[in-house]
Amino acid sequence: MLTHQVSKVTGSMEADLSFEVPGRRTAFMMRGVVMGSLISNDDLELAERYRRELEATPVYAALEEWSFPTYSRDGRISSDFTLPGSLLLRNTAREVLREIGSYNDAYLYYLASTYIPLALRRDPTFGGAGPTSCGPWKGGRPTAATGGSARPASH
Repeated sequence: MLTHQVSKVTGSMEADLSFEVPGRRTAFMMRGVVMGSLISNDDLELAERYRRELEATPVYAALEEWSFPTYSRDGRISSDFTLPGSLLLRNTAREVLREIGSYNDAYLYYLASTYIPLALRRDPTFGGAGPTSCGPWKGGRPTAATGGSARPASH
């Protein structure tokens, strides 16, 4: 999947994706397992354990902050999970809003307690789609009419 994302973003499969820092492979595997389990099992306790693990493990937090923007093409894929200091999360916000309307309570809890706070620290406007804008936030959870859909995420 990562190679697929790299080729989508860079147009080639030759980006440097070395995992030289210990913990990166584990971080990828853990995040993938957790996301799949949250979506499949609606496990609120797992969502909370994951949030606490991110607070305690910097490489996990870095991967979490990096995952949505690179998946949604707001940021470039990098082997060290870094993003530019200034990054407008326009596509990321659209994807998160779509997911809010598409997934279960545990995944919604994960978004609200874990990812959205990270995203708001990076981009306080949340791609211009924040609660004070007139975008899809207005009127509550997104629907198909406001950009929501039932397509499962693959990040």
